[in-house]
Amino acid sequence: MMIVEREMTYPCFIWAKDINVRIDAQVLDVSGVKPIWPEDLGTAPDLFRSYRRDVSRFRNGQPIKGRHWQFANAKSRHEQIQFVKQFGPVVVSSSKTENREGPPTGPFNIPTFESVVLARQNLAELEGEQRLYRSAFVLLAELRKGKQANLQTVRDTASAIADDAGAWPAQWERERKLRATGEGYLQKPDWFFGRENVEHLQALKWYMLREPSGDSLRDLVVGIAPLHAAHLILCEVINAFQLRVNLWGDTPVESPEIDLTGGIRPILYFILRREYLRAGGVGICRNTDCRAVFEIERSGQQFCSDVCSRQQRQREYWMNKGKKLRARRLKSGRKRK
Repeated sequence: MMIVEREMTYPCFIWAKDINVRIDAQVLDVSGVKPIWPEDLGTAPDLFRSYRRDVSRFRNGQPIKGRHWQFANAKSRHEQIQFVKQFGPVVVSSSKTENREGPPTGPFNIPTFESVVLARQNLAELEGEQRLYRSAFVLLAELRKGKQANLQTVRDTASAIADDAGAWPAQWERERKLRATGEGYLQKPDWFFGRENVEHLQALKWYMLREPSGDSLRDLVVGIAPLHAAHLILCEVINAFQLRVNLWGDTPVESPEIDLTGGIRPILYFILRREYLRAGGVGICRNTDCRAVFEIERSGQQFCSDVCSRQQRQREYWMNKGKKLRARRLKSGRKRK
């Protein structure tokens, strides 16, 4: 069951509208127009609004395909670029805003002006962020199993998170310098991850990978249990992205800042935070050719779709019975000869 919340109006978390992406060597040149008018704010791509709509669909018993799953499952570069085309860069390496004259409107042909944001997304960083985000959900799915969790999967995914997050301090410093030039309205990034956070992650990783000594009392005194350390690793990366309580209209809401000058990553981790705190389930598709992370919509669900379920069951049928049937046919054919 997903978070049940009263209907409320949230701020719009929009990087830009009319997003265009051009691939240039190892970077994406991403451009878009900053929305101003209410009709633009209501139709421009908003990752969190898409997520909230999925929450509503889930409560009404409808199938969901959350856009955060789209990023978590975007293993190929093409799929990652498609996500950027839809919502904007995940992590900005450079950005500038230009004011341009737009087409005249109205009976008097009054000229219009629009703010165009031009940003760059490093492709290697995009791949690293997708890998980290997917690892977080795979880890969450495994930790939901409690004592039945596969310890090797927990260790692999939590270690990947600890290693990939090592790039965040340099990215934070880069965004700080970008904002110091006047880009965005915040004077510094509304998130933080420093070298001490990286060191903490590596310490937690050591505890998680440490093999038990066989002496339960000694293990209890020496350090943190592996599953507990994995939970703390998730908390460390989620807590890098600050939340604020703001009055939006007449309603107080808790959310990130709407200034997404540095990219839409804070919204991805706002969604991860909610998924981590809620009581429902996250699964990994049992289809060995898929392995997508997905929202568990019913008890016992093991596949992300009916198609994956059918494909895996057909594969298992062939593995268990098909080979035997084929061997029998071959044997009977030889006898007839």
